[in-house]
Amino acid sequence: MAFKLCETFNVEVLGGKNLAVFGRFMADIPRRLGTNKVLDFTVQSLCLAHRALVKSDEQLLLRSFRIYDYALHNLQACLNSNNQAISSEILCAAILLGIYELIAGTDDTGSSKHLGGASLLIKMKGPTQFEDFFAREMLAVVRATMIFEAAESGREYFLDAPLWKPLFQAENLEQQLFYDLISLSSEVPSILKSVATITRDQHAFASTLVEVRNQALHLRSALHRWKQSLDPKYLPSTCKPASPNPCFSIRFTYHSNKAAGMNCTYAAMVILLNYSLIHLLDNDSAKLRDENDKFSMLICQSYDYCANFAPFGNLYFKFDLTVAYLVMKQEEKRSCIRDMLHDMTVATRVFKKAGRERGQDLCMGFGYLSHLNDRER
Repeated sequence: MAFKLCETFNVEVLGGKNLAVFGRFMADIPRRLGTNKVLDFTVQSLCLAHRALVKSDEQLLLRSFRIYDYALHNLQACLNSNNQAISSEILCAAILLGIYELIAGTDDTGSSKHLGGASLLIKMKGPTQFEDFFAREMLAVVRATMIFEAAESGREYFLDAPLWKPLFQAENLEQQLFYDLISLSSEVPSILKSVATITRDQHAFASTLVEVRNQALHLRSALHRWKQSLDPKYLPSTCKPASPNPCFSIRFTYHSNKAAGMNCTYAAMVILLNYSLIHLLDNDSAKLRDENDKFSMLICQSYDYCANFAPFGNLYFKFDLTVAYLVMKQEEKRSCIRDMLHDMTVATRVFKKAGRERGQDLCMGFGYLSHLNDRER
């Protein structure tokens, strides 16, 4: 089983299907096998599902379902025991089950549920339980995804608390740039949630509105300073020939997938702050909308490059596209974004026909901000 798991890290053979993109903790899993039934069953099911994806073999995936059920059954038993529930092996299993759902599910709800479960386990463990390499690497992997999920759902994000922040130490410049961006981005969910509350409450205190507005303006400025600090090699460059997508006349290329992720996520976070400020400021809305138009186009024009890292190396881009969709006004371009998201989802599925058809509308997240959408249209 350890050998089969290691096969999923083979970059030369698997390219964008290499599970190593989920973090260095993956390479530490084999030596932990045989110590926890939940982790063992989870790894077995994931290896089968991954082979099914690589070989486009639905029968292999069907075989994985039974083992996946064993993993879920044993996971529930472990969660009833506080000592087992906070073990690193159980957290690892929860993360891997989320990856399994990306391959085997028909939509993203299964993966999101496992991420939610992993978040609860992290909170239960507390920061003092993340001092070893394996635990810290798992935390680093889910950190950005937890921010994205909190921003989309309006739920709590807690890893920006003082006791958690020291756990994220970068080992090189590119990783430090990414960590700096994620640290700034971690403030966005709470701002969005506050804006949703204020704009629904006609009796909200003016002082509260001013406080949230200033917080959003300060964070927006900090994000712009982060962008200005980037070495030019990390910035997008225009790629020719032009994009074959008729909705977006040019396309961007990048120094690396990490650079693409940073630029697009920076753009998405600024869009969300602008989106909030439009409803908090008495003026400047035209300027903010123009910037949102520019950044939503940048995200969409990065799709062709980011698609090269499918299916797992570009999962961050789903969030970025969803944000672009939130503010995109032209229906033709909105339809293009829906198709991009559909194609990204299908890329991770063995059952290609599962889920919605291309061109259909879909639940885009940010439901708790829907009253702001209504105001804008």
